[in-house]
Amino acid sequence: MENNYCSYKNVIIICTVITFILIVIASILIYIKHNSKIESRNKSLTYIDSNVITLKSSDDINNKKPIIDELKHSKTERDMSKVKMTIKDEEVTSEGIEIIIEDKNETSYVYDSWFEIEKLENNEWKKLQYRDDYVSDDIGYMIYELKDGKLEEKINWSKEYGILDRGKYKLIKRCMDEDDIYKYIEIEFEIK
Repeated sequence: MENNYCSYKNVIIICTVITFILIVIASILIYIKHNSKIESRNKSLTYIDSNVITLKSSDDINNKKPIIDELKHSKTERDMSKVKMTIKDEEVTSEGIEIIIEDKNETSYVYDSWFEIEKLENNEWKKLQYRDDYVSDDIGYMIYELKDGKLEEKINWSKEYGILDRGKYKLIKRCMDEDDIYKYIEIEFEIK
């Protein structure tokens, strides 16, 4: 009987050790997966354009801060009525669009890569939901410098929203004024 008790005790010890090892391995795998997600979020989007400042980390932000501050803190008054967004070549696909933003202010607003899409349903604009598998790039974002008061941007929304169905949509872009307040511009388009 005592021999069975020792055997039972050894089985419990072995099971406890195996459980502990599995917990340690699982923790290591979770840690590695979490860090790889952070690394992939730190990779910036790539635009081949000379008027884009790509910011990936706080170091980049600090290095580009004088340029951003100069754009944001201008002594001249800015007015959103001097900002216009158009669709380049009227070309829209179910995956993306190319837009032109014209800012006729003496000192332009500060523009970034953020955008949002709404769809017209039953005469109401409804914000589209991100895809279930979409992971936001919280760390990396881009600040655009306008060249001669113009910004051309190719937007591919398939990562965020997927391929859009037929219908009427609205693209919303933001810009920032000297007080770090976002202002919004929008343009309607149709996918046929």
